[in-house]
Amino acid sequence: MRAPDTNFGAVINAYKRKHSLIEDERRFLDRLREDSVGFEPHHGNAHLVERLIIAWRVAHGMMKMREADRRLDKEVEEVRRHARALRGLGIPLSGGPFRLKHGFAFLDERKRTLSYEAIEVASDLPDDQPFPRFTRQPSKQNLFMAQVSTAMMEIFGDWRDKDVAQLCDLAFETDKPVNPQRVRSIHRNAANSATEKKLS
Repeated sequence: MRAPDTNFGAVINAYKRKHSLIEDERRFLDRLREDSVGFEPHHGNAHLVERLIIAWRVAHGMMKMREADRRLDKEVEEVRRHARALRGLGIPLSGGPFRLKHGFAFLDERKRTLSYEAIEVASDLPDDQPFPRFTRQPSKQNLFMAQVSTAMMEIFGDWRDKDVAQLCDLAFETDKPVNPQRVRSIHRNAANSATEKKLS
């Protein structure tokens, strides 16, 4: 039986044939294949390509979650503002204060349940991978780099900060190249956060 081709470009082509991808994901893989990012043939390349797509999806999904939370905050505050205005005018609130209180509780509770956006992110993550946490400066790029750095260490036993920076440039077509020092800072912060969580 012929061994699978571990060349990075060949691995990408095989992944595209095997998986259903949206157009943006296909374009990302095309950019990777054309650039090659200096990856030598390696048995871990197939796993890396899979993790890159997961990281891309998670980064986009996490920012959707953040935007959904912002929208929900605005909705809750708008309802409360209208309730205060009605109460100030002495107008009885429909359903009474007990029902209104439960309405607010329901709106608040939604923030502690899995939103559609959160379910979307969770479904993309491997079973053994914890749910990502927002960094102090959340962005698609930072979330992507944190995920890919972890993948590099798991697959190759090395953080490969320069490669992660290049991959981020290709994933998001950044105007200014990502500095490998930024990548190093991100995975160190992620490791420190994980340590603090275990100790707490």
